[in-house]
Amino acid sequence: DKPKKFKTGMLINAARLLLRRKKKILYIDLENGEDELMIRTEESIKNKSKLEILSGELDKSVQRTLKKYGRLGAELAIKRMPSSTTTTADIADLLDYCRQEFGLEFEYLIVDYAGLMGASTGSKEDTDRIGQVYLDLANLATEYDLEHVYTAHHVKRDAEKREATKYSVNDIAKCIDIVRHVQAVWGLNRN
Repeated sequence: DKPKKFKTGMLINAARLLLRRKKKILYIDLENGEDELMIRTEESIKNKSKLEILSGELDKSVQRTLKKYGRLGAELAIKRMPSSTTTTADIADLLDYCRQEFGLEFEYLIVDYAGLMGASTGSKEDTDRIGQVYLDLANLATEYDLEHVYTAHHVKRDAEKREATKYSVNDIAKCIDIVRHVQAVWGLNRN
């Protein structure tokens, strides 16, 4: 979707639904900050506003819910990494670290958002870099036996006329090659 149109919110909601399914999720953040994403996660878990979460009145309730997920075997780790320099090799290092230090095997990876990552090839040109990033993520998913990798991406400006109906494959911003390296693409349409 376009910038500032709930893509991060959709990824947070996906993480919450995966927690309910007792999954272990690694959420890589390239633009928001761990604290902000945790607040948004708490908002999603409790279906409350940011002001209600920040008031502190729901702290015990949020903690009980998170502990319950933990007892059920679910896990959500949010890690802020620098945009444009983070590659799948950095994510692989983090996956290895979590496995070695904590015995934690993640089943899902959420990257917010992959278009900001660096490519393993070192390519700087957007189309090549982004296409390579999506290929790198597909390979990472295979290597680490991840069930899915979720990310979000922008659409071109002229896609606005289709936002209430159905986006076209050609509406993907900067790199239409993305569709060659993924199993599914959803558009966040509002009507």
